[in-house]
Amino acid sequence: MEELTNLIKEPCKRSTFVGVLHYGNYAQLKTLLTSIEGQIGCSDLVICVLDHNEREDFESHWENTVHNPKNPGYASGMNFLIQQAISGKYDFFLGMNSDLKLNNYCISELVNALDTTQNTVLQSILTGPDDKVKQASNVLLPHFHCSFSPERHRALELMDSGVHPTDFVCGALFGVDLARFKRSPVLFDEDFFLYHEDIDWSLRLKSMGHQIGVCSTSVARHLEGGSSNALGQLTLKSVLVRWNSLRLFLSKQSLGRSHFAMSVLWFWSRMLLVYGKQLLRV
Repeated sequence: MEELTNLIKEPCKRSTFVGVLHYGNYAQLKTLLTSIEGQIGCSDLVICVLDHNEREDFESHWENTVHNPKNPGYASGMNFLIQQAISGKYDFFLGMNSDLKLNNYCISELVNALDTTQNTVLQSILTGPDDKVKQASNVLLPHFHCSFSPERHRALELMDSGVHPTDFVCGALFGVDLARFKRSPVLFDEDFFLYHEDIDWSLRLKSMGHQIGVCSTSVARHLEGGSSNALGQLTLKSVLVRWNSLRLFLSKQSLGRSHFAMSVLWFWSRMLLVYGKQLLRV
């Protein structure tokens, strides 16, 4: 372990609060916690799991578990974890879903990037099982709700190193410099249950003068939708959850009627396309 630790240019020197939102598969949660335990260059970590499952059958001897089976949603849960980090006077907060497996240097690279840049919030790169990029820098088209990640499906080794700008951070895995954040705190809008809350949060962060970005040397494997259990599949329930979140998001934007209509049309076109692909796989 000492030889590996010496490879890191700048180990984490300050306290970091890791907040994990969990709903669904406990095997995935255990995979995530094992990957956190194996982080290189990070010794001062405190982990808190907010468990939204109805059954309280998960405990761990090396992290804190808070059970809340009512599951008020992502925004409410993440706000709770952020506030725990602030009240505990930690230097950094890392928020993540439980359907992740972190690369060995994921946390140290993210924390060091926050410590050496002017960014308040940074997102890690998310990959799939094939190690191709799922989400890196995100683009949000102006006046029309369409978002995408230009580097999606790119081989990880082809990504430029460093910190890059993004229109919004993905809520699956991000880090916060709490000293900067507390100067103009911006929490998630708890009217959102799931979906679009990270985009809304990012826009409000930037409106308050915070800088956000993507740290390309901080990497985690993401099983998309796994932390939301059935909501990750395209069911009637998941479509309605997405639709309600989109309606709320659009209502907070200054869109004309034509732009609003285009955003709605794009949403339902995507849902039909995904549903069609889902049927072909059956």
